[in-house]
Amino acid sequence: MVAKSIQKKVFETLLTNGRVMIEKNDKEVIVATDGTWAAKIPLKNVCFSLEKCTEYDKFGSLFVNDDKEKLLKVTSDLKKVEGGRILVKLVSQSNDFEVWVQKRLLDLCGDINLYGESPLSPVKVRNYATGEIESIILPVRTKP
Repeated sequence: MVAKSIQKKVFETLLTNGRVMIEKNDKEVIVATDGTWAAKIPLKNVCFSLEKCTEYDKFGSLFVNDDKEKLLKVTSDLKKVEGGRILVKLVSQSNDFEVWVQKRLLDLCGDINLYGESPLSPVKVRNYATGEIESIILPVRTKP
C-alpha cells in the first residue's frame, strides 16, 4: 500500500474521532484504521501523532512469512456487495482456493505480489522487488 494513501486514511480517521490501532518497534509502525487492512510505515516517515492511536500488539505475527502461503492471482471477476463495496476475486496459482477482497484496498497497492494460505487467512501484500510484506488485507466472506 502506498504510504501516502495510508497516512491520509489515518489522518481522516483521527479527524473524525475514529480509532487508529498501531504496533510499533524501533524501525516501523504497523497501522490499521477500519479492521480490514494493516500496513507497515517506516517510523521515520510517520507524520501523524502516535499518542492519539491505540496500542495493539497482535499485528506483528501477521507480517511473518509462512511456507504454506501460495501466490495469488488477481482475476477480472468483480462483485458488488452490501454497502456498495466492490470485491475482486483472487485465485491461488494452483487453483485450489479463491479469496475475495475489497477492490479499493488493492487499488492502494503499487507493484506487489499477493500471497494467502486459505480463503479465510489474511492476504499478504509483498513488495514485488524486495519480497517484504508491506501490508495485509483481510478477506471478505461472500455468499455463493
